[in-house]
Amino acid sequence: MARAAPRLFSIQAGLAFLPTLADALLGGRFGTIGDDPLALGDVTIFLPTRRAARALHAAILARLGTGAAILPAIRPIGDVDEADLLLAPFETPGERVLLPAAISPLERQLHLTRLTAAWSSLIHRQLLALPDGAPSPVPASAADAFHLAGELARLIDEVETAGLDWQGLNTLVPDNLARYWQVSLDFLKIVSEAWPAHLAAAGRTDPSVRRDRLIRAEAARLAATAGDRIVLAAGSTGSIPATAHLLATIARLPRGAVILPDLDEGLDAAGWQAIGGPGEAEAAPAHPQYGLRQLLTAIEVARDEVEQLGTLPVPIAARRRLVSDAFRPASTTEIWAETPPAPSEATESLALVVAKSEQEEALAIALALRETIETPGRTAALVTPDRRIAGRVAIELGRFGIAVDDSAGRPLATAPPGVLARLLLAAAASDGAPLDLIALAKHPLATFGMERAACRRAAELLDLRLFRGRLLPGGLAGLKDALAGAALDAEERPSAEALLAGFAAALAPPVALNRSREPIPLSAMAAALGDALLVAGGEAATAGPAGTALATLLDGLGGDAAEDLVLTAGEFPGLLDAAMGAVTVPGPPVADGRVFIWGTLEARLQSVDRMVLAGLDEGVWPSEARTDPWLSRSMRLAFGLEAPERRLGLSAHDFAAALANPDVVVTRSERRGGAPTVAARWMQRLGARLGPARMAALEERGRRYLDCARGLDAAPVARASARPNPKPPLAARPRQLSVTDIETLVRDPYAIYARRVLRLRQLDPIVVAPDPAMRGTLIHEALGTFSAAWAGPFDERARTALLESGRKALALVEPFPAIHALWWPRFVAIADWFIAWEARRTEIAARHAEIEGSWTMPDGFRLIGRADRIDVRDDGSLEILDFKTGSPPTAKQLSTGLAPQLALEVAMARAGAFTGLPAGASVALLGWIGLGQVGRGEPFRTAVRDLTPDELGAEAAARLADLIAAYRDPERGYISRARPMFETRFESPYDHLARVREWALGEGEEGEA
Repeated sequence: MARAAPRLFSIQAGLAFLPTLADALLGGRFGTIGDDPLALGDVTIFLPTRRAARALHAAILARLGTGAAILPAIRPIGDVDEADLLLAPFETPGERVLLPAAISPLERQLHLTRLTAAWSSLIHRQLLALPDGAPSPVPASAADAFHLAGELARLIDEVETAGLDWQGLNTLVPDNLARYWQVSLDFLKIVSEAWPAHLAAAGRTDPSVRRDRLIRAEAARLAATAGDRIVLAAGSTGSIPATAHLLATIARLPRGAVILPDLDEGLDAAGWQAIGGPGEAEAAPAHPQYGLRQLLTAIEVARDEVEQLGTLPVPIAARRRLVSDAFRPASTTEIWAETPPAPSEATESLALVVAKSEQEEALAIALALRETIETPGRTAALVTPDRRIAGRVAIELGRFGIAVDDSAGRPLATAPPGVLARLLLAAAASDGAPLDLIALAKHPLATFGMERAACRRAAELLDLRLFRGRLLPGGLAGLKDALAGAALDAEERPSAEALLAGFAAALAPPVALNRSREPIPLSAMAAALGDALLVAGGEAATAGPAGTALATLLDGLGGDAAEDLVLTAGEFPGLLDAAMGAVTVPGPPVADGRVFIWGTLEARLQSVDRMVLAGLDEGVWPSEARTDPWLSRSMRLAFGLEAPERRLGLSAHDFAAALANPDVVVTRSERRGGAPTVAARWMQRLGARLGPARMAALEERGRRYLDCARGLDAAPVARASARPNPKPPLAARPRQLSVTDIETLVRDPYAIYARRVLRLRQLDPIVVAPDPAMRGTLIHEALGTFSAAWAGPFDERARTALLESGRKALALVEPFPAIHALWWPRFVAIADWFIAWEARRTEIAARHAEIEGSWTMPDGFRLIGRADRIDVRDDGSLEILDFKTGSPPTAKQLSTGLAPQLALEVAMARAGAFTGLPAGASVALLGWIGLGQVGRGEPFRTAVRDLTPDELGAEAAARLADLIAAYRDPERGYISRARPMFETRFESPYDHLARVREWALGEGEEGEA
């Protein structure tokens, strides 16, 4: 039999909600429990979340001590803010109710994705007024359609939760809407008919519909069968109408009661009235008490009829009054001018941290949490809706050896199995690009059937011996042939071949799908990825919570709901990322956790000794109002849905309740992502109520955490690095250099020291891309091969032979058709010019291409080099030419010794250093052939300005002798960048070793390295 008057209680913010509830229950506030250990077994308690249910169990056990008792039935009923995680099983409060099974969130989203993909194409077509059959220039990707389907599912839940009839869409006037919203409205009208029909045919129902029916069925069951049993509903604001109905039912049971979270009984009547409710013109849905006011209206109870449980300490009561006053509706804030300032105890144990950056904020939070648990038995929690802040703080706590209980877990996309899946798809999309394969092989779960250590060693072998310094066309298939020619020892080759075979086996299914030009069923892609995961990681890839979640997700993507969903291979990674982003994997359990990280939902009803509220910036907490891609704000209100600010009210209630805790640290950052931030509107209200001086005092109280954070990683001001000037012993100094090394020795002696003394070699890049340097190498190779082999006249036959030589050289880039299509016509033009040029040079008696030379100087130093061309004229004089596909040096740089290559070749030729050339021959012509200028201007550029070639050679030889002699002085060092102002043609691969960016600031002195 129901009671005429509902019975409601409230536990004020600042009191530990669940312990206070446990005390009231065991103290007989809701009905006599007595000493009967079985009496509690007749009690039923409904709470918003599973976490709250577990915490209440613990609170009751702590109060019962060692006595035996049957605990109450504590059941979570859920709340409107609970995240609709894609794989989370739906937990229902009703039992033995025959209702259709709820469709899983993933299955529903996949079904809706087909609809949203078609709609996206339609709206592009209609908005752009495209004719039928014309392709859309902005086709919707599968990931976009999946995201839109998630928003559509959320809208369906909102409509069903609010108890609205989809027919209400017909009352909206399309002519008053923008074209986009008109098309959207037409689509929703179709969905409102097609979707229920689809569910009915499948014998399923929406999760929100099933939840509401079960909650209402539970309310009916309680009304009929509760009798004299104690039934409590605690901590819920009744945001869901069905939940509000359940609370109203429980409040009227003979021994039923509803315990509200932080009903503000202190707000004056004018402020309470200004909060308003749905449909009221002056309603304030963003107010913290908006939801509770709605609930009291639904239950038909006045605010002053709600009883209070527990008594607040004076400081907390003062802070709660301050928070209530700061949050009062905007239409009543004029009362601030007449209200006396908040008492000093209102801000006791309240600190504000305003950090310069996100990293500084995270470290300050970690220090505040660590400070709390320095006292044995004390607990602390970080509450924030921002997962980035939570992740940073968890890392910072790790540096102190503090394990944290993070309730939100981590997205599947960033968990090891999820990362492995993404790497497999990336490697498949690139058909085994070396960078993708290396990343894949180094993943901790990847073994490819090998021992983990052996897999890593094999990956290193492929990295160093196969992937570096060469073109690797042909994808995965080409790697097998390339490995056959790689320089591997007999004991190294088997492991490298095994790993390459593992790559091929794992990537074969997705690569085959990637090569398809037709749309592919989503189920086939999911199956291919599942097979690849099994080969790459074995059972470990699907083990543990994250692996199980990934396997479940792939099963769902390969299920019946996805069988008609087709997409291109390039769209699957984006869709998988979107799907994994909606799946959260719980973190490992913490054995003795005294530090917690909670989202705003998890923090409800929880209590700790210190609470840190982080991210109090606009756009973080509160978050930006969620925009609805399906209904505009005016359409939502006309349809009967609540305004987006309703969620801001829930968020404000969370913040206001948390702020009333006894020990609170509030943090924000002045910059996030490099951009300036604005303090949260709630902090601005608090500042307006307290005034600048008292807010500055709160900030000063929090400054000690910032000072500690800034001092923790502070280091003494370091002197700028000195420019290295190493002086190795004479015996270690090189006694042989090439002509190109001499230029390096002039410009950057340190590079010679690193390469010739320390014997450091720069690793070749992973995969050599066809670039201008390679083009120059291939053209040199073609010209050199032709010149060495051709002995006939320079006619059409010579042109054909040169083109054949070029064709063989450029065959290396044939797997890159776009590059080959650019390079080959340029080479044909060079060949035409080259043959014509050679035909005009009738005075040449002999041509020597790519000729090697070696010159041992009087002091025993040996200079070696290779000349592009040295030709002998009929009169015995020489022509020394250097072919350049890029920009050649200037004659001034040659004459001043900064680019001495050609001048040194003259000196070597005069000394008879080149094979087949006599000593003492005069050099009549010296210059560069700029092959890049062919067809654009005169390719020849002389290297002679004021002196003859012979004089340049003699001067270069003298300079070289002086340079070599200088480095025979033990005090002469190999200084870094001796000629930095001229170092514009290239950067040394040893600049990082020489720490050029440090000493180049000009603050350091020369020193040794």
